[in-house]
Amino acid sequence: MSRPYLPSLVLTASMLAIASGCGGSSSSKTTAQSHPAASTPSVLTEEPAPPVVKVRTGKPLPRAQWIAKADAICAHLSDQLAATRAKSLRDLARVLPQVVVYERTALGELAQLIPPARETRDWQQFLASGQLWAQDSALVAKAVQAPGFTLASPLPKAANHAHENLMAVAKRNGFKDCAEP
Repeated sequence: MSRPYLPSLVLTASMLAIASGCGGSSSSKTTAQSHPAASTPSVLTEEPAPPVVKVRTGKPLPRAQWIAKADAICAHLSDQLAATRAKSLRDLARVLPQVVVYERTALGELAQLIPPARETRDWQQFLASGQLWAQDSALVAKAVQAPGFTLASPLPKAANHAHENLMAVAKRNGFKDCAEP
């Protein structure tokens, strides 16, 4: 079942249509060193730090329970994002701060889950992509208010790419709600 919300920070098809009529995703991996925020105009007052993600240790959840709990968190986030639709850049500037809160809260909840041992590396990648997504969302929330901002700039594309990476890891591991756009 596909959710009719604007994924990640409301940057995919419907928001890209507002700004430029189209948008694409890159198949290359975004790294902390090549992150587009470093080349974004000076409207941004901070560069995102490379994600430092530690997977919780302790008694791992059984695989089915880990997936179910993560998907429940992602489904809740999807519902929250569905309630914060933006129809214009002005709306985007208004809703993005709340979207960032939702993303960070969900990421915090996801980070509390302890994956099965053999899933630790993928879970770390998932959480790192989620952290980049949330950082980029916060930066876009600031940048969208600047004159001349467009969703075709490198930062929104990077945020969308981080979300795509997150979804790819989720899909590879059998998640349902966390793998949906």
